[in-house]
Formats: sequence, C-alpha cells, structure tokens
Amino acid sequence: MKINLFLIIFIFILNTLAFSQGKEDFRDVFQNKENTKIPRGATQSGNLEYVDYKTYKLDTGDNLVLSLYGKNFEEFKMTVNPIGKIYFPYLGDFYVRGLTLEQFDNKLNEILKKYYVGIKASVDLTSVRTFRVSILGEVQKPGNYLVDPFNRILDLIGLAEGITKIGSLANIELRRKGENKKVDIFRVMFLGEAKENLNLEPGDIIYVPARKDSVKILGEIMRPGIYELYKDKDSKIKDIMELSGGVTGEASIKNIWLERLTFNNQKKIIKGEELENLSLQNNDLIVIPSIALFQDTITLRGEFQYLFVSVKFPEVNKMQNDKGFVKKSFYNLKEGEKILDVINNVGGVTERANLSQAQIERLNANGEREIIKVDLYKLLVEKDLSQNYILLSGDIFSVPALFDVVFVVGEVRNSGAFPYNSKNIKEYIAQAGGFQEYARFSNIKIIRGDENNHKIFNFNFNNILQNKLLHTHYQYPNYNQNR
Repeated sequence: MKINLFLIIFIFILNTLAFSQGKEDFRDVFQNKENTKIPRGATQSGNLEYVDYKTYKLDTGDNLVLSLYGKNFEEFKMTVNPIGKIYFPYLGDFYVRGLTLEQFDNKLNEILKKYYVGIKASVDLTSVRTFRVSILGEVQKPGNYLVDPFNRILDLIGLAEGITKIGSLANIELRRKGENKKVDIFRVMFLGEAKENLNLEPGDIIYVPARKDSVKILGEIMRPGIYELYKDKDSKIKDIMELSGGVTGEASIKNIWLERLTFNNQKKIIKGEELENLSLQNNDLIVIPSIALFQDTITLRGEFQYLFVSVKFPEVNKMQNDKGFVKKSFYNLKEGEKILDVINNVGGVTERANLSQAQIERLNANGEREIIKVDLYKLLVEKDLSQNYILLSGDIFSVPALFDVVFVVGEVRNSGAFPYNSKNIKEYIAQAGGFQEYARFSNIKIIRGDENNHKIFNFNFNNILQNKLLHTHYQYPNYNQNR
C-alpha cells in the first residue's frame, strides 16, 4: 500500500512538472550571444591559425606567396584563378586545385631542380578563399552567408543566430552537389560527436526542418526534456537515455515505465520486459523513478546536521512553521535501523536542537497517527539506550529547535544551547561544564541579536560576574569567528 501511495504521488508530481521540465529547450544554447560569436577560420588576411600545411587543399580564391632562394631572393604574390591554376614566372601555369600546400611545395621544387641549379622555393598561404553558402528553414536569420573552408555546419547555424523553438536539431539536411545528407547537431553539441559537424563547401545548402515526432523523459535523468525521434530509424528508450546524459545515482532502472496515448486518447502504462525492444512513438512519456519510491523511507524534520535530499520534489525543501523554517528531508531506511543509527548517518543534531522535545509520529494499526516522545538528552548525553527506538517505514522523526536559549561555545567543557532561565552569566558557564584549560578569561564575548543585526561585547570574566545577560531569540552567528 505504501508503494502504491508513493506512486500516485509521484505520478501526480510528474504530471505537474512535465510542462516545466519538458519545456527544456536545447536550442537555447544559440540564444546566448556569446555562443553566436563563431570563429571565422582564416577569412581575415593573415589569420591563418587554422591552416594545416599537410592537409589544407588549394582552390579558387586562395592567395599565396612563392619565395625563391638562391643567389638572389625573389617573392611572387598570386591567387588561384577560377579554373584552379596559378601563373608562375619562368615556369608558366600550374594546376593546383586539390593539392595540399605541402604537395604543391614539393612539386614546385622538383620542377625547379630540372631547370635551375641552386634554387629552392617555398609556398605560403597569405589568406584563404571565401565562398557563399545558404541556410534555410527554421533558423532565426535564414539566408546566404560568406564563410571559409574552416567553417562548419554548427558555425553557420551560429551565424544565422540559432534554430527557432520549433526547429529540428536531429534531422537537419545538408544539400551538397545534388545529394542530401542527414545531420544530427544535437549529438555534436551534447555528445561531442564532431563527425556530424562537417566542413562547409561552396554551394552548400543547410535546411533546418520543423521538429516533428518527439518524446519526453522525466525523473531521475541527467538532462530531462523533449527529445526528437529520428525519421529514418526506430528509437528505443536506451537511445533517449543516452542523449539525455544517462540516469542519476538515485534512479531505479528496473522500475522505468512509459506512458503512451492510445488511439482513443486513453493513457497506457508500459513497463517491465515490454520496454526492452519497444519502438518509441510521438508524444511518449518516459519516467525514470527514484529508488526511494521503492524503499522503506522515513521523514526527518528539524535540527539535524546534514539533511540530504533523496527525492527531488518541492516538499523536501524548507517547510515554514510559526517560528521560522524547519528543514525536512526523506531518509532511506535500512531494516532494523534505530534512532542513533539515523542521527549518526546525518552527522548528528545541531547545537540548536531541543533534545528533550524530539518525537516520532507513526501510524498505528487503526491508521491513526500516534506520537512517541523521545528524550535525546538521555540517549545522546546520558547514553540511555532505552530511548533508542527502532524506526519504521513511514515514521516522521522530528527534532525541534530551542528558541528561548543561551548558547555557550568555545573553550568550555560542554558547549551547546541552554534554556534561558537566569540573567547570571556564571550559571551558564557552569552548565557548560566550566572553562577548558586554554580559555582566555580576558577575552570573553557576548553576542546579542540575530545574524543580520547583532552586537558583540568583549569582557574580562572578572568584570562581568555581576553583568546581566538579556533574554534573546536568535540564530547564533558563526561560532568559530566569534569565540
């Protein structure tokens, strides 16, 4: 019954979060202006940082300088013409289209050896060619753009200021020389698969279609949101999990389920072995539940040191009561765990803990909630194990805060919070066990007020025996800074 109740709550919360989580749009990466400042390769003369001498292939529009060394030094500037040739004095035309800089350099020196003795040549690129390509469809600014050989598809999308909210990331088309190639830019951006991010060539057309079939994945997943289905192949749950960065450490893999709308708009839940080879359909919802839903859990409230969050929903955050905020979290309970086990696992209780007012709320056999009082002072200070009750799934274990208290911290034997019942400082120091060996009597501090508005008084102990410590309500400032 507990699991069914948790599942109902979980499904309800998922439905309420589905809109906000599912609206996560990975196209927003292009909306940041910093992301649209794409390097333009070497379109500027002299900006040749991207040129690889061994792989860069020459073509129409590349500007070169050829240097001859020997008895004299000569330098010739030239540009590859529309038919892929350059003219070199003394030697005539050279067809260089498709040759790398290194290949052209070697070829030129081989020819020089045949006709001239003691003369060598070197080839340098002074600026690279530019050409126009087009980007159409669902981008912010479709049109023609001037690019260079170092620009890639992702650069062009950036120049067009990104993909629109309805544009596809997974089914982009590259139209080149009469052929169409599908490009998945999502895998480039989030999985680092650079092979999809091809270099642009003259005449390329990039077409970004509208997004069509998609699914949502929610719950214990690294990147929840909406993911496209591929046009040309079936997508499985494992494919979407890969795209979404995998599951969190809190995921219950064996309890994944899928919600699908049938032809008459009825919701169908699919889980278990049926999911292994299931082909995803448009509007499917994949839910990765938390392992906490299938474990025994208790609720911890109040003055515990380190409350951790095992289920990522709003109700595990701060809950307000009439005296401020009470921390609240779920705790995955192991069979046979007792109060002391749980307190140790969360780092103990805070110095503000009211040890005498702890309690356990528990449902009895009649379904009524009963209160079990717990004296943590006896358990933690006096080591009375009669207060070390076994905890049961569904329990709410609360440790409230002290409010009418005086804190004594620093070089005393038992620092902590003590009920305010006197204005005599000497009494509180006595309750804290007296001074430690290295206490500095001449530098005692009284801090009065709250963390936003407080005063600090420095006293010599011998001079404050008759001083009055006023009644106060506050959360104590950082102890280590005010000792």
